[in-house]
Amino acid sequence: MRGWALAQAGEIEEGIAQMRAGVEATRALGPIFLPYFLGSLAEGYVKAGRVDLALDNLAETLAAVESTGERFYEAELRRLPGELLLAARRDETGAEQCFQMALEIARRQSALDVRASSDE
Repeated sequence: MRGWALAQAGEIEEGIAQMRAGVEATRALGPIFLPYFLGSLAEGYVKAGRVDLALDNLAETLAAVESTGERFYEAELRRLPGELLLAARRDETGAEQCFQMALEIARRQSALDVRASSDE
């Protein structure tokens, strides 16, 4: 988590290094929260402008979701590739598919729309 916070604060390379170390430590302990931590690492790669590494990392992350069954962060993990595809101007249709899948998962999980709740 510290690595993610560092990356968000602009200390991107140090943050990525700490997140990578955290992912490896998580792998050594078992798969608990692995998809979440891999997703955070992908966000770090996005901050660093490393779209290809972020997309590769997200592919690994989604595989971890399937293998561990941890789905609490899945909607966000399906949304992130869409953002990357749009940012890199690669594939608008693919991005739309990512967003639709993320919405489908969020609805299936009865996820709360924080923006809608804060407007009330």
